[in-house]
Amino acid sequence: MDNNEIYRKALARIARNRQQAVTLALDTKEEIYSKIPALKKLEHDITLCGFESARLAASGADTTAKSEQQQKLAALVQQKAQLLEQNGFTPADLEPKYNCSLCKDGGYGTNGKLCSCVSHVVRTMRLAEMNAAAPLTLSSFDTFSLDKYPNTVDKENNLVPRQVMQTVFTNCVNYAKNFKSSYPSLMLIGESGLGKTHLALAIAGYLMPKGINVVYVSAQNAFSQIEKEKFSGNDTLDALLTAQLLILDDLGTEFLSPYIHSCLYNVVNTRLNAQRPTIYTSNIVNETMLRARYTDKIASRLLGGCKLLYFFGNDIRLQNK
Repeated sequence: MDNNEIYRKALARIARNRQQAVTLALDTKEEIYSKIPALKKLEHDITLCGFESARLAASGADTTAKSEQQQKLAALVQQKAQLLEQNGFTPADLEPKYNCSLCKDGGYGTNGKLCSCVSHVVRTMRLAEMNAAAPLTLSSFDTFSLDKYPNTVDKENNLVPRQVMQTVFTNCVNYAKNFKSSYPSLMLIGESGLGKTHLALAIAGYLMPKGINVVYVSAQNAFSQIEKEKFSGNDTLDALLTAQLLILDDLGTEFLSPYIHSCLYNVVNTRLNAQRPTIYTSNIVNETMLRARYTDKIASRLLGGCKLLYFFGNDIRLQNK
């Protein structure tokens, strides 16, 4: 969705919330009236008294008359509160329960500008939109097979890929099972087709049913959308910054304009400082290449702020053909 469309839908959602709150309040009020028959007449008297108080103020009546009317109104309001309390209610029980106390689910503040709750709804919708496009249900720990990794020594790296991947797999499972918001970020590094995205999605799939706010998005798609929103709001960028766990897949495939470079730094640095964990996957296996692409400023934060898990083996996707 483009920005105009998503804001229209956000305002429509907020308007529905308001209507639901008002309808529920009316139903609740009728229920309370049935339990306290005298309350309806008392509220009618309060309304009439309020009108008279306003009339006296507008007509320039003398101070004594206005004061007496205000005292009468205050006494009626107090009587109403006492009547409600005697029956186990409060005046607030008669009012709509809005999601946003600032705009009362109207979407706009007293200054005519969009309320902050609109941005929150937009951000929530962006998160849902990004995750809906992600293959979150296609990968799990149960479908990750270590048998696809060689169990012989890789002479170039002097290691056994299956053994290395067993450790990587165990690290990812433990990360998911023991996840805390204070956990360090992960950087899954390796050539294409070695299961980086599979394990990242498996972590997401394990945590989302537990209520963890996970956002999965490819770096290419995320920063392409951020570029489109450059002059019309930063909802996608805000979503990346605030997710409880962000999975930024295929880091290195995004088009790096100066603006995107600054946005990437913002994501990496802000989440690091806020201690919000991020899982990055990347085919950039060489530290020198990483620094050359992103500069030391970003690379040092990625390498220093993440637990690095290196993937070894042969392209799994070719084995599945």
